[in-house]
Amino acid sequence: MGIAIAFAAQSLLKDFFNGFFIMLEDRYGVGDFVVINDMWGAVNSLGLRITTLQVWTGEIVITSIATSCLFT
Repeated sequence: MGIAIAFAAQSLLKDFFNGFFIMLEDRYGVGDFVVINDMWGAVNSLGLRITTLQVWTGEIVITSIATSCLFT
């Protein structure tokens, strides 16, 4: 049980640190057009763990920062 909690905490901390550094380095912000995980769109919101995109079809897509590959 302790190992499972440790892995979950590790993933959570990795998400927060990645999100913090994205905001600190100002890689992208609200209103920027980006490609994340083969999805192209405008950034609606940016948090420590997730980024919300509005893709060209009008859909809102929520992606995790830890699993995203970013191309601006």
